[in-house]
Amino acid sequence: FAYDIVDEYARISPRKRALIWCDLKGNEKTFTFGDISRMSDQAANVFKAHGLRKGDPVLLLLKRRWQYWVAAVALLKVGCVLIPATAQLQKKDIVYRVQASSAKAIICVEEPEVQEHVLASAPECDTLKALFTLGKADGFINFDAEVAAADPHWEKPADLPANDDIMLMYFTSGTTGMPKMA
Repeated sequence: FAYDIVDEYARISPRKRALIWCDLKGNEKTFTFGDISRMSDQAANVFKAHGLRKGDPVLLLLKRRWQYWVAAVALLKVGCVLIPATAQLQKKDIVYRVQASSAKAIICVEEPEVQEHVLASAPECDTLKALFTLGKADGFINFDAEVAAADPHWEKPADLPANDDIMLMYFTSGTTGMPKMA
């Protein structure tokens, strides 16, 4: 998807609109395929610099922020496994998902309550290499600042994800017991 769809559209029609994002406060941003391709290349370089590689699961607690799409496409370029999750997870829920999936990183929204749960869970999560958040916060890597400063040239890896590689991992709701990976 990242290379064959996003980057290909960016190559043939870089100004083609890819995403219109808005929030309840009236903020709105428009992104072209060229924008998403470039920013995802920058984010891929950030993830690689922080030790993420093909096959590494990454938990995304990004609500409906536009950065979700940049991070998701970048993680696909690296070959990581995306684990989209609700930002309503508590410490125990985060610990369970990280331990069950062997997640290597978490990317979360800038909201203090979400950040507190992520930070509280980290000591119990042996597989974590990096904690990212939108904006600046103690204990986190500033995703926005690092992406903005990163090299926009991403070197496509020789070992690309193949048909048998996992791309997405979800957890069920857990209404009758602990959530299951799907």
